[in-house]
Amino acid sequence: MIKVHDNIVTREPLPLFLRGLRPESLLDLSWTDPALGVSDAAWWPEENGDGELPADHKWGDEILTLDVERKVVIVTHEVVPLTAEEIAERDEANRKALVPASVGPYQARAALLAAGLLDAVEALIADPETDRAIRIAWEYAAEFQRDSQMITTMASVLGLTEQQVDDLFIAAAQVRA
Repeated sequence: MIKVHDNIVTREPLPLFLRGLRPESLLDLSWTDPALGVSDAAWWPEENGDGELPADHKWGDEILTLDVERKVVIVTHEVVPLTAEEIAERDEANRKALVPASVGPYQARAALLAAGLLDAVEALIADPETDRAIRIAWEYAAEFQRDSQMITTMASVLGLTEQQVDDLFIAAAQVRA
């Protein structure tokens, strides 16, 4: 319900003493005691008048329009183009949503093979300087967690970016034995 006073609409909460009344009773409050301060106001129902949001846009400021004949307030919003930064943030969030939290060892190895990185990873694992915990995880883990220290360390040593690792996890998730 939206307040209407002198043909001006504002979003104001319905006063407590009016709550529980039927909506049609709120369309004209001239029947109320003037001491309550609402006899020249009304609370009308709202109706969404927004259409479909175009791609690469967002909803802006709210616009409240009276439909006096039907005694409703049409609520629409400005349509505002997204900034280049907002588009980049949205695209990054969408990409991140595709990254699985974990993949199986077979999937990881198959994705690394397809990317031409399996030999480099196996050489890293075989290197006696590599942390023993990483070697154990590579050999025995039932799954590889995207946010694990092993993945972070291996990516760093191999010179992979966050996006490259994400892409590997996305590709690995598609692998079926």
